[in-house]
Amino acid sequence: MIQEWEAAHWTPNHLASLAGDTKFNCRLQCRFCFQKAGAIQWEGECHHVMSSVAEFLSWIESKTDDDDKNPALSFYDPKIFWCYLDYKNLDSVVKEKGVINKAIDWSCFGLVEEEPFQNYVWLGSQGAHTPCHYDTYGFNLVVQLYGSKRWILFPPEDTENLYPTRIPYEESSVYSEVNIKNPDFNKHPKFKNSKPHVIILKAGQVLYVPWKWWHFAECLETSLSINTWLQLPEDNASRVEEAVARMIFSKWMTFNKNTDHWLNPNEDVESDDINAGYLSQTLYLLSHNPPRILTPQTQSTKYSDAKIPTPTDGSDKTEQFYCGSCVFCLKH
Repeated sequence: MIQEWEAAHWTPNHLASLAGDTKFNCRLQCRFCFQKAGAIQWEGECHHVMSSVAEFLSWIESKTDDDDKNPALSFYDPKIFWCYLDYKNLDSVVKEKGVINKAIDWSCFGLVEEEPFQNYVWLGSQGAHTPCHYDTYGFNLVVQLYGSKRWILFPPEDTENLYPTRIPYEESSVYSEVNIKNPDFNKHPKFKNSKPHVIILKAGQVLYVPWKWWHFAECLETSLSINTWLQLPEDNASRVEEAVARMIFSKWMTFNKNTDHWLNPNEDVESDDINAGYLSQTLYLLSHNPPRILTPQTQSTKYSDAKIPTPTDGSDKTEQFYCGSCVFCLKH
């Protein structure tokens, strides 16, 4: 269905040409640490580096003499670390707005464009992934443009078996405590009862992720994909629940010290007034129940290019970082 899309022919290098010199927050983590039973590579525990798309690709290909070499990325060995330029709004990546409108056409799926579609781009090296979670708003359409990803999905009925948690907190994301690839059955025995659906999504293919389905996606190689979320009538009730969760969590963090790890790097806690206003707005939407079905998701999760400190001071160093946790890294 996407064969006619211009974006269907995009490669990571083409994306680099569209993005130019703009730098984005990328997260890195040791690919070997995930092999430890029960260990989850939460986003807040990742290393973070600002990088352009071109610098990102140069790092993957280990071009040490490349003009696009990023000094901060060069601290990390691509054979040890994976890197993810994830959940970036395509409008912030591609500066020429007309390019996106010509390249992507969700109407081929019969979707009505009452509002502009919000497109998100995901560019990752082998091993890059997001912890298993489900989204409380809408459903998800994912188009694989380049490379391949392994998707492991679980139906909502498996929620109890996946040990849901709101820590780390992020609006509209409910995470699983289980290391999906290497579970600790002593800690999470119910996971044995789960019913995973494993899909290898290849270039040119489209994946539909239904509402509240759990999903874990991992890049099997250098991978480029885009996605969009679409609203459902159930979203208004979910927004009320999320407003209450934000209010509770903001209060919780106010009265507890050393709780930064409870919050995802791209999230913020808000004041009582802001939280009360947000709850009031969501209750209004729920009570009026506007009939907005199959329209582009204009407010999904709060991923953004957050102001995250990088682990380097910008000086010209030659050593590389190791995680210090896994057997592989302890040898170096």
